[in-house]
Amino acid sequence: MNKITVLGFIENNGQIVMAHVTADDLQAAFLAAARKHPEATFVASLPGHLHESEGGKVEHGGIGFPGEGVVDAEIILEQDDVFS
Repeated sequence: MNKITVLGFIENNGQIVMAHVTADDLQAAFLAAARKHPEATFVASLPGHLHESEGGKVEHGGIGFPGEGVVDAEIILEQDDVFS
């Protein structure tokens, strides 16, 4: 069994889901994540139990998110001061 992080979101509110699971492979991790979060839509699985980067800093490692939920490109372009 391998430690795997599965990324997804909740469609009705856009909240990001980062599920830590154990599975035989990256594909099987989706099944484990779906059992934990049946309301989610999943988009990727990555090796290891990853964490959110502290303050979005690259040197802290982890994953960077645009916020607590998904953000479309139009919003990011309009708020370039937040994302630069």
